[in-house]
Amino acid sequence: MDAADLIPTAMEGRYRSLLEAAPDAMVVVNGAGEIVLLNLQAEKQFGYHRDELVGQQVTNIIPEGFAERLIADGLLSAADALARQIGTGIELVALRKDGTEFPIELMLSPLEGSAGILVTAAIRDISVRKAAEERLAHLAALVESSDEAIFSKALDGTVLSWNRGAEKLYGYTPQQIVGRPISLLLPPDRPHEVEDMIERLQRGEAIEHFETVRVCKSGSLIDVSVTVSPIKDAYGKIIGASTIARDISVRKTAEARRSNRELQDFATVASHDLQEPLRKIEAFGDRLEERLSNVMDEESAEYLRRMKAAAARMQTLINDLLAYSQVAIRPEPPQAVDLGRVVSDVLLDLDERIRSTKGQVHVGPLPTLLAGPLQMRQLFQNLISNALKFHPEGVAPEVHVEAVARSAARRQAHAPVWEIRVRDNGIGFDEEYAEKIFAPLQRLNGRQEFEGTGMGLAICRKIVVLCGGTITATSHPGAGATFVITLPRTAAPPRR
Repeated sequence: MDAADLIPTAMEGRYRSLLEAAPDAMVVVNGAGEIVLLNLQAEKQFGYHRDELVGQQVTNIIPEGFAERLIADGLLSAADALARQIGTGIELVALRKDGTEFPIELMLSPLEGSAGILVTAAIRDISVRKAAEERLAHLAALVESSDEAIFSKALDGTVLSWNRGAEKLYGYTPQQIVGRPISLLLPPDRPHEVEDMIERLQRGEAIEHFETVRVCKSGSLIDVSVTVSPIKDAYGKIIGASTIARDISVRKTAEARRSNRELQDFATVASHDLQEPLRKIEAFGDRLEERLSNVMDEESAEYLRRMKAAAARMQTLINDLLAYSQVAIRPEPPQAVDLGRVVSDVLLDLDERIRSTKGQVHVGPLPTLLAGPLQMRQLFQNLISNALKFHPEGVAPEVHVEAVARSAARRQAHAPVWEIRVRDNGIGFDEEYAEKIFAPLQRLNGRQEFEGTGMGLAICRKIVVLCGGTITATSHPGAGATFVITLPRTAAPPRR
């Protein structure tokens, strides 16, 4: 039976034209399952000439699934068949003339003709899509089974995906973190690190094996190496980022131990081999001064005084370097420390300096927290001493020590911290040097103006970091300085 016998004459030409213009293979089947019409795309897709298929059973090219669906729907009345789509988006397997199989997607719809209901099948080859889906499924399986943490995030930092490795590393399940900000993993001293990485990706920079620190669900800090890659849409626009993170705690621990051994070796040399010659210089200088004080001219006496002063400065510098090394070599186990009591003891030690400078130290309520008591005393001793020391001549120093509890919400869901401020009315400094002042042996003022070795603030930073906190400074020349310390309100393992 020809299609012309089934399709009204007025519709035949138009219907054939529509079939030929369709981008997919189009096959028309009658109620007996015979092919009555097909287009050029169907010929190409199945490898037949249309004369070879017209009048043949559709099961020759779609052996499974198609006929069963037609039989089931053949029980429908003509009105019911036309009232609804017979089937949309049906995935089956088709058979080419050469015997090869390929996946297809069917769109079936009824067509009323003079001899009954016909079925029009739009057949789309989905081999490429299926291959892509298989590759994606394989990739997803590899990602999910990887021991490394692999996750993706949108440009605003929202977590989009999270594998088992990420769950194992950071402690969050996918249900707990997908849809939430990745900033949950950022420690307080690195609040903008993810934003900076996204900006670098958008500039075309590569981020590979970047070593940093992250916060686990438990609140503990972990050393990681991260590689970040851009996620692009079909037009090449960056729409997100994927991250592979690897735990490098073991290596960092080994490096820290090696560093501690080196510091210990230095401490041994500094406490014996370096100090012994200095003691001799000072001792022989004293003897020369006693024996020759009556016969030395003023120039020789000045040379001797400079020599002894240089030896004394060297002795002070060695002691400060020893103090710095001891902070790392022998960190104190944390215990409950009343900072109010610590600052009170520090002020007793500094009483003479406070009176001699006519200074004032105002202390607000301070918390009790988990820390090393001796290290906390050293921290505030250095900060308050600096505040009393670096002030303009003729101006009485004024120092304020205060603490504020920061809420978890303001810290982007991080563990709550105490924010402790030590501010003064001293000479201040240019904020260009806000980081430099915490480096060992860095001085912004000449030795003639203010005594010191440039180790005090380096020791402060070392203590704060070991306690799991941060320390920053803000200032302007002639406008005083403010040092801001954040320390956890709960226990935190010491940083290496």
